[in-house]
Amino acid sequence: MVPNCNRVRGRWISRALLGALLSLMATTPLHAGLVTYEEILLDLNDPLVFVDVIQNLQRTRTLGDGSPPEVEDGNINIIVQNGVSASFGRWVREPITYSHVFHSVGTVDSFVLASLEILASSVSPTPPPGFPPDFFELLFGIGTPDDPVDVDGNFIGYLTPGHPLKETTFEFSTGDTALIALLLENDRVRVTITPTGPGPIAEAQGDKIRVRSSTFQVTYRTQAVVPEPGTATLLAAGLLAARLYSKSRRRQVRLR
Repeated sequence: MVPNCNRVRGRWISRALLGALLSLMATTPLHAGLVTYEEILLDLNDPLVFVDVIQNLQRTRTLGDGSPPEVEDGNINIIVQNGVSASFGRWVREPITYSHVFHSVGTVDSFVLASLEILASSVSPTPPPGFPPDFFELLFGIGTPDDPVDVDGNFIGYLTPGHPLKETTFEFSTGDTALIALLLENDRVRVTITPTGPGPIAEAQGDKIRVRSSTFQVTYRTQAVVPEPGTATLLAAGLLAARLYSKSRRRQVRLR
């Protein structure tokens, strides 16, 4: 009975190792799937307060790998890592600059879609004291799009003017994969918003904008998941060893 047990044990070991090797090869997909990364830069101060306030920044990152969003409150890290200018989140008449940082899960095979969503108040120009922020916009109709948005030096459009907050979304589709790849060089996109008002009144008083939040989202495909050579080699070696062990035991039984 002992020889039979050894024979059965050898067969089961061989089958188990073979099954593991085949499973590893069979479950390797062509692509690991689509992954969507998102980063939100937010100024927590009340956006309806018309006076300049200090920055109170928050950053939320969602990697897209099933892990919960990473939320961080802290101006120093956010300002340094995202290159956020002091004008972000405040009513200003100067360019607002910042970067969105991109973190991939695995190795990027190709970019599918990217979008930049900016929530901001944009008024041209600044009204006299005591008048509503959109006074000139309502009276003269000069709230036309006039605040250009550049990403890595590429003009992508204008902010939607008005107050209170207006949402402006810029999208880069699959047809813009070259542009998306360019924007994501060095794993970041650099955004510049310049307040520029049309007409002599705006030139005299200056346009004024305030960015409340900026959301960058990119969807991409990861490269095919291939077993590490060491893993496949170990499984193959184990399978071969099990077969040799099984044959050796059978010979020993026959010699007896």
